[in-house]
Amino acid sequence: MDIQQVIEANRDNIIIYGPRCIGKSHFASHNMTWFDMTDQNDLDHYKQIMKSFGYPSSHFFSKNNSNKDIKIIILGAPFFIWKERIEHRKTLCQPQSLRSNQRRMRRLNYLAEFTVDMYKDSYVKSIRNLDELNFSYILVDNRNSYPILDELNFFKMLTDQTIKEHPLDKGRTVEKTSLNN
Repeated sequence: MDIQQVIEANRDNIIIYGPRCIGKSHFASHNMTWFDMTDQNDLDHYKQIMKSFGYPSSHFFSKNNSNKDIKIIILGAPFFIWKERIEHRKTLCQPQSLRSNQRRMRRLNYLAEFTVDMYKDSYVKSIRNLDELNFSYILVDNRNSYPILDELNFFKMLTDQTIKEHPLDKGRTVEKTSLNN
C-alpha cells in the first residue's frame, strides 16, 4: 500500500505527526487535496490533524483517547534536512516585538540546538508512547514520493547524510560529509 492509498482508506481518521518543521503542512497540502483552505470548517479540521511531538499532543495520545481507529502518519526526514527547515522557518518569523513570534523563535532556537541523537531520540520516545497506547501508525520519509518505511529503514533514513532530490536542491544529488555542512 502506498501513502495515497493509506490516506484515502483513512480519510476521516488521519493524524499527521512529527517534530516541528518536519513538513506536516507541506505534506498535507500535497497529499490531502480535499481541504478547502477558504472554508473555516476545513481549516479548523486541517489544524486539528496536525500534531507535533510533545505537549499538547501528549494529551491527545493518551489512554483517555478512545479513538484507536485513528491512522497516524509519522513523518521523518534526514537530520540535516530537518535542521535546514528550522533555519528556513526562522527567516520567516516576523519582527521580534510580537509575543507569538518571540515564543516561536525560542522554540526554533531550542530545536536548532538538537544533535542527531536528540532528534532520533524524540522519534524513539514518541513511537514507543504510541506503541504503549496501542495506536496504529506508519513511518513515512517526508521527501519526494513519501515512501512508507519499516522501523529499521526509517531510523536509518533519519541519520542519512545523502540528499536525494531534496525540494531545496531540486535535480542535484549532493553528498554531505558532515552534519555541519
